[in-house]
Amino acid sequence: MKQVHKGDYIVNTGRINLGEQSTLVTIDQDGGLYYITQPGNHHFNHLNAFKRDQSSLTTRYLAYAWNELMAKTKQKTVIAGVFRGNIYMQFPRDSAAIASSTLHFRWNRLSPDVPMYFFLKNKTTQEIVKLASNGSSLALYPELGIFQTGNEFEWTVSEQEFPTHKNLVFYQFTRISPEEFREQRTKFNPLISDLKQLNFSNTEINKILCESYGLCN
Repeated sequence: MKQVHKGDYIVNTGRINLGEQSTLVTIDQDGGLYYITQPGNHHFNHLNAFKRDQSSLTTRYLAYAWNELMAKTKQKTVIAGVFRGNIYMQFPRDSAAIASSTLHFRWNRLSPDVPMYFFLKNKTTQEIVKLASNGSSLALYPELGIFQTGNEFEWTVSEQEFPTHKNLVFYQFTRISPEEFREQRTKFNPLISDLKQLNFSNTEINKILCESYGLCN
């Protein structure tokens, strides 16, 4: 008998032995959610009895989560340092809306020995800030001059110190107020309600909204 851990797969010939006062939450590739609290030995084919009703938004998110899990499994066989189309940016995702005054950026590194160059562009003034980094993350504060005008920005990273900008892929983001964040967050109320029923904390829910939907506080 094998103990099940977060992220494990249940094969269609498998059985689940659930103990007293235990809970198991599983998803399928279509975003279906199965919430099992009944103790006993459950065959894979009987899991449909535990499928929960949920909003279409939740279904789409869980299908996305399934694809993310599959992608991470496949990435274990990929040689480190190879990134699709030289797109290194990780966070914030493209077209994000960010309410936080401090802006955090993360990216993949080509190699520990190769410095990366961070570029931030103000779409209103066309001003560009360039910074060199030996790491894979950066925090910028609202006092920086580039943030004093406009709310629309683009960012990218490159292994080249003087790249041709038209050949770079930029991720866009918009700075929003806390009031705008709260208003936009209401659009996700069905998903938030479902996640709260699954005992997700507000911190975990905000992380999901930020990383999966680009709404960040």
